[in-house]
Amino acid sequence: MTQVQQPASDEVRCIAERRVLPQSHRSPAQGRQMVRDVLGDRPGELVETVEILTSELVTNAVLHARSMPILHVQATARAIRVAVDDTSFHPPQPRDAPGFSESGRGLLLVNALASSWGWNRTRTGKAVWFEVHIPT
Repeated sequence: MTQVQQPASDEVRCIAERRVLPQSHRSPAQGRQMVRDVLGDRPGELVETVEILTSELVTNAVLHARSMPILHVQATARAIRVAVDDTSFHPPQPRDAPGFSESGRGLLLVNALASSWGWNRTRTGKAVWFEVHIPT
């Protein structure tokens, strides 16, 4: 895990961490713990939202990309940004899950709860990210 604290100015302080997670069913829980560690004393509802969304992206990386996700969490006074790198070059595909299906709604949840989200190609696959803006 790498932690960087960058005072960009008197107003903006950025905390950033990066962690390689195992290709395991335990990875979403490890990702949620990392979010709690980075966000520390932020409001509980904000932390819970970021935890849920992080868990969805990490789960997708483990299940669909079948890779060891690399989790990036950045926090400033204005926004939280989370990115998950995986080794798949296939773009994320939001889909409508059948009525009682226990899976298939992760990206729909990200779309509903995040301020913004998207993905970009990397040298080794892709990074899927979201941002949650903090009301001032």
